[in-house]
Amino acid sequence: MELSEVLQARYSVRKYAKKEVEEEKIAAILEAARIAPTAKNLQPVKIRVAKGAEMEKLAVATKCTFGAPLAFIVATGGECYERFYDKKQSYDTDAAIVATYMMLRATDLGLGTCYVMAYQPDLLKAEFPCLANYASACILICGYAAEDSVPSERHGSRKALGDILL
Repeated sequence: MELSEVLQARYSVRKYAKKEVEEEKIAAILEAARIAPTAKNLQPVKIRVAKGAEMEKLAVATKCTFGAPLAFIVATGGECYERFYDKKQSYDTDAAIVATYMMLRATDLGLGTCYVMAYQPDLLKAEFPCLANYASACILICGYAAEDSVPSERHGSRKALGDILL
């Protein structure tokens, strides 16, 4: 697919087929995360791949798993860029860029994704102790969209270009 087609095709999938994602596709998505830009290239993002029985653990922290076979938990920690003028840290921005690269690569591979922020961080850390020293940024649900999966009615609702320009 051309990039413009990927950008148009991607939507938040909320219903998944009962089909596992191939390891080579998972690896390709993780490679997209690895090459994503971060502030000063400090790469403060860590990713936990959850699949199989771990999806049940994930469901303890969020009801937004939508029957997907796979999720990427995107977390941040360690050194990040801090803007000199106001001390704003780059963690959330870096994580959002990484997750976006992952979503677009997944779409290019014929997979669906849903960017989830509706989860309980304390429960997520309890279920995934490897996250203890990191701040969770988002959960990226992933898998093959069910045949009857459609974008939400809000998906096509976009502001006009003139409404987003200053």
